[in-house]
Amino acid sequence: MTIQEKDVLHFWYPRHNCEGMGDRKERRRIVVKRIRDCVTEPLERATIEQAPALRRGRFLSEAFDLDKLEERQFYFDSMDLFQER
Repeated sequence: MTIQEKDVLHFWYPRHNCEGMGDRKERRRIVVKRIRDCVTEPLERATIEQAPALRRGRFLSEAFDLDKLEERQFYFDSMDLFQER
């Protein structure tokens, strides 16, 4: 599956995306605004040090959350994508 800007994604995402916080997930719907490859565009050291237990991945989506009505960030490695019926 290829994900691009402006795509609407439906997925399950950890309620708390931190190591040791359990696996409870909630349904999320987002509109992708930007996809950041953290290998070619690394995070700032201060960002990593601010939340060292956060489960990160290579690709970070900057998106508008349709349920919370705010801009959020999501790591693709933590998403369980599903098709809306």
